[in-house]
Amino acid sequence: MSNPHAAHIEQSIISILNPDNEIIGYGFYIDPHGTAITCYHTIVHLTPIRIRDHDGNEFIATIDDYHTQYGAEFSDIAILQVPTATPTFLPLPITTYIGKEMTVINVNHSAFEFEDILLHKVTNPSHPPSSHGLPITSTGTIMAVGMLSVANYRNLPSLAIFQATPKSAQLQLLFQYLSDKYCSEEPDPKYRELKTFCNSQVRRAVRNLTEQKILLPNNFCNEPRIESVLNNFKEQSARVCCLLGESGIGKTNYLIRELPIFTGKLCTLFIAGQDLDPRLSSLPAKIKAYITQTLITHPHDTITIDDVMNLLYQHPEKCLIVIDGLNKIPRTSPKVFDDWFTRSIRWVRGMGLKLIITGTDTPTFQNGFLIDGFTGKQMKQAIIAYQLPEKFSKISRLNQPLLLRLHYDLGGQQLSAPLDDYPLLATWLSRKCTAIAARTQVSSSLIHSLLIDIAKHFVTSNDYWLSMEAYQHFLKDYPQLASILIHENLFIESVNGIRITQNWLADFLIGETFPADTDIDWEQLIPVSTATLRGGLPWLIAKKSFLGQDLSHTLNKLLIYILKSDHHYFNATVIFADIVRHLSYPDKYFTIIESFTVLLTNGYIFDIRMGPVIYNSHLSFPNQLKLFKICLSNEKLQPSEIMSYLSNNFHEKHIYLAQPSGRPTKLALGRYLFTDPGKTIAHITEWLYDCKDQEISMINIIACIIIYQQYSPHKIPFNPWIQDTPTQAMIIKVMISLILIAKESLVEQVYEELSQQRGTKKLVFEDIDAYSKSLPPILLNVYKRLPANEKKVDMTIWLLRIPEYRKEMINEILFLFKEGKVPDRLSKELGAYVTQDGIFELMVPMLVKYIKYGRDYPVRKECIPILFQFGKNEVQNRILANHLAALIQRGSDFDTHFTRSLVLGLYILAPSSAAYQTLLAMIPVLLNRNMHSWYHTLIYLCREEKNKQKRADKIKWIMWGFENLPERQLCNLVVLVLNMEIITDEAKILELIKPTILLTLKESDQFYDAVLKKCKKKNLSIYHDLANDEQMKALVKV
Repeated sequence: MSNPHAAHIEQSIISILNPDNEIIGYGFYIDPHGTAITCYHTIVHLTPIRIRDHDGNEFIATIDDYHTQYGAEFSDIAILQVPTATPTFLPLPITTYIGKEMTVINVNHSAFEFEDILLHKVTNPSHPPSSHGLPITSTGTIMAVGMLSVANYRNLPSLAIFQATPKSAQLQLLFQYLSDKYCSEEPDPKYRELKTFCNSQVRRAVRNLTEQKILLPNNFCNEPRIESVLNNFKEQSARVCCLLGESGIGKTNYLIRELPIFTGKLCTLFIAGQDLDPRLSSLPAKIKAYITQTLITHPHDTITIDDVMNLLYQHPEKCLIVIDGLNKIPRTSPKVFDDWFTRSIRWVRGMGLKLIITGTDTPTFQNGFLIDGFTGKQMKQAIIAYQLPEKFSKISRLNQPLLLRLHYDLGGQQLSAPLDDYPLLATWLSRKCTAIAARTQVSSSLIHSLLIDIAKHFVTSNDYWLSMEAYQHFLKDYPQLASILIHENLFIESVNGIRITQNWLADFLIGETFPADTDIDWEQLIPVSTATLRGGLPWLIAKKSFLGQDLSHTLNKLLIYILKSDHHYFNATVIFADIVRHLSYPDKYFTIIESFTVLLTNGYIFDIRMGPVIYNSHLSFPNQLKLFKICLSNEKLQPSEIMSYLSNNFHEKHIYLAQPSGRPTKLALGRYLFTDPGKTIAHITEWLYDCKDQEISMINIIACIIIYQQYSPHKIPFNPWIQDTPTQAMIIKVMISLILIAKESLVEQVYEELSQQRGTKKLVFEDIDAYSKSLPPILLNVYKRLPANEKKVDMTIWLLRIPEYRKEMINEILFLFKEGKVPDRLSKELGAYVTQDGIFELMVPMLVKYIKYGRDYPVRKECIPILFQFGKNEVQNRILANHLAALIQRGSDFDTHFTRSLVLGLYILAPSSAAYQTLLAMIPVLLNRNMHSWYHTLIYLCREEKNKQKRADKIKWIMWGFENLPERQLCNLVVLVLNMEIITDEAKILELIKPTILLTLKESDQFYDAVLKKCKKKNLSIYHDLANDEQMKALVKV
């Protein structure tokens, strides 16, 4: 097919050559500076990468690792750099929609053929691997919208359309830059240049963060919640969005993963907080200074600082400003910084700009999202990405990305368990110092001492910044360290000076400035401490705990100080919380930590986010769950809230753990329910039954809600197999009433009953205890008025679990049995109750009768194992054994199921019991029934037995079997006796099995051969006896 741009497209294509000079794929140029795109799978194993252009010129291309390595495994896109100018190239229009008509290229005898297609009509594209990398263009243009590729490495042909292909943020930013620069749809040329300038600035900033190892693209996972927050921010009228979280939590990584959704439409300025000038008093002035410095280091032919500032003022709706690391901005004083922040937010909103901020906190509340580390699902993904042991994914505190990174740096795959926080930082820093020492000929101990001196400066300056002069002064005797400490990512260099990279590292070093035996006087130290010193004190305590010092007195003193201090209790509270987080062996001090949590929960001290503190601590799992319980115990829930949480209306489902009040604690508990649900539910079950003085507490109801929402409702742990205490019975009654009243199908009837009793339909009660205790009688009246339908059956299953109502529910079930209307799921619920006193006498005759004459075959079958539950009650066992024996003698389609119940009874019952003897007498009956019955019975008889009496009984019936059973059963019995070692006397075995073998030899030697093979594996002695037996030899010859 002719194409007006065929020559241009062909000149843009390059061929990928293998070592034999054969073409194994293609690529094409995407800018005039030698940048090309091809399929990653084509070039990944080539060394070197040789390419040939349209004119026959050959070049050695290099992989642009920065744009290729992050995500090539799922995009199959590689970016190459070819050392030549390429004025003929194909621009990338990222705004072109996929459904448009497109042109693909086929290779025919080294010539290119163009074919126009409609993508949505292509169901099975076909092209050879050697054509991979050829461009797909928008028909009638030179714009490349995709390339021929391989889908997911499955060797399936694919049309890789760039707009739909998953790409890393780095690659998306490159595509956006090239699109805006070479094929923008923007009519205003000046705006196009400004957009291109902004894209270049963002790309440089992201690349710089990657090279500094602040950004770790391969080790962070998608976070749907953050993606949703940023998408909503882009679409809505909000002007400010904050991503907040502690240092090292991954705020920058999350932001950059989603940044392309903004840079595609908005002129974006990405500014690292450390690069903002602290001396300027307004945000516009800081931005202007930053852009001025950018234009000095990266000059632009046509863009000036005035152009950028005019863009902000004249087209604010087209602009986004990102300040990454608000806490890293050098600040003169908290008051000055807070004032600057407030004025900056007002300016942004007044202008109509959009502003995204990342930081540890903000001086005033702003729209945004608090990042608490990896969720359970992300932890599993991150553990794989960091190549750490899979079991680490269940250790709560490793949700902190920085901890995973440090373990990875220390070769975590070889660790049997994660290190505590203090030894982790200490070991990591020691190895860093050793590595730097190897490069500089400066001893590692001296490097460590220099870092401690710098940390002392942090304490006195109350900041994590050093002026360039101060930094050089500390290293004046070792100037070679200045650049290496920055290169090793211990410090960040900025126009404002030098800043330590991680707050954690700074706090750790400040803690190291104290000797391990330092006696801390909280009353003297806290009032005069700086913020940086308070950050280091928990690490000093962590060191003491790791070294085995007893900290009971120190922690108790701090707790006392928190309670009696008027002015500094907030600072002391934060210190205590950080100590809890970093402390080694904290279970030794659990009672002190528990007291702190109680005080916090009851509002005696300043409220902090205790849930994440607990989750990130080194406390054992049971102790963490105890503290979670304390944190949730004081929550106040109204009846309407309880109903909404226990409702099964999926259209308006209210998830308790996702509610705003106490959200950090609930989210932390939710992570445990994701990573280890069984163990977590077991502990929450203990909350369910924790009741004092016969009063329902809020934690009982909260436990019920959590279990109901996170666990299958029909598996809710109201354990019917265990005799309930009076308190537990009362709790079960209330909780089941709460669950049932929330059911949509019963709400109307409950309101009607309430209206009759109280003259109102409103659920208004004095307190939650009055509400919970008023429900059971209301619910029982509602139940009695229901017709015998599916709704009533469902309610019966629930009410059966309430000890007080059990007999009444059993009578209801008996009525259903009589009517032949009992459903399958109801019969399954009876198993836990059949053997209970007062119920056994009612249920057993009815179940036996239903098994004999019931209408529903599946329900009859289901009733057999429910009925025949042999236990410790000898009277019940005898009654059940008699019924089972009668059913077996009667014979029916259920013989196989009766056999299973009989065998189970024989295993459980004592050989001296009457029930055992009754069941044992049924063995000859079953041995003459259908194959399933006699085979299961033979297996039981031949299975090894330790009880002497039962073993003797088994051997007796085996011998009876050899004398009385027909040939087919006998053959199976021979094999089982040889296999299962119930009889160990070889002579006895030979005596028993020989007649059967001789009997079969009269017709065929197949069974004889099979027995010989079996004996050869199991017992050589018997094998030789059988092989050399004269009678058998004679029959074999015949």
